[in-house]
Amino acid sequence: MLTGNTFGVFIYPALAAVVVVTFVRDDHHRPRVVCMGIFAIYVVEALKEMLFPIPVDGSIARSFASVPFWTHANLVPIRDLLSGAAERGEVIRNILVAVPFGFGAWFVARRPSVAKVAIAGVVASLLVETLQVIIGATIGFMYRVADVNDVILNTLGTLLGIILFMAFAMVFESIDGRIEEPRGRYWSFVRAVTARPIPLRERSGPAPGITRQNSASPFRAPPPTTGQAPTSLATVPAWPDTIRGKHLAHCW
Repeated sequence: MLTGNTFGVFIYPALAAVVVVTFVRDDHHRPRVVCMGIFAIYVVEALKEMLFPIPVDGSIARSFASVPFWTHANLVPIRDLLSGAAERGEVIRNILVAVPFGFGAWFVARRPSVAKVAIAGVVASLLVETLQVIIGATIGFMYRVADVNDVILNTLGTLLGIILFMAFAMVFESIDGRIEEPRGRYWSFVRAVTARPIPLRERSGPAPGITRQNSASPFRAPPPTTGQAPTSLATVPAWPDTIRGKHLAHCW
């Protein structure tokens, strides 16, 4: 019998070594490295719960030799959930196990969004169910029920985690708005993660530092003051080369 604890004995030392080395070498991204380490621990514990124990004893496989392989698989969605055939405790467990994924993915992904995190949750759940089938085929029998309803419940858990993150972001933004002095790199990291993206319709307005009067072109000459002759475009000095090209995007 291959247990989850045996799996942890092999995976945790390697995980710890990767996190420590990355933390020491990458000083600039240490907050993200810490979050990735915590998220990796969650992933390992979730795999221990959903894939283990694995019966590797051949006598167990022989006892299931007469049972068709797909007997312990459910490919019909929703039916068992509506009929009450699914155990309530199992339903709750499949939802709760994915909540940390929907919450924690925002702290480890480079450019997270609701759609990306939700899709990642679906893919992760499908991967787990596929691994259950592959392991069952390897040992000779379906040692766990491959259920499409598990994917649906895991997705609901991921969405619940996303909602919790949105609520956390709103609370953090409210607290952060009342604090003026710097709070360190970890606080700044959380601030960057919880910052809500600017909608495209808001980005279409004038660039920062440019009023609506002269936002049509950044090269337009400033309006003349009282008693001053209008300035032509020819007399406006050219922009420095340091803000041309790719650096121009940062000015907007």
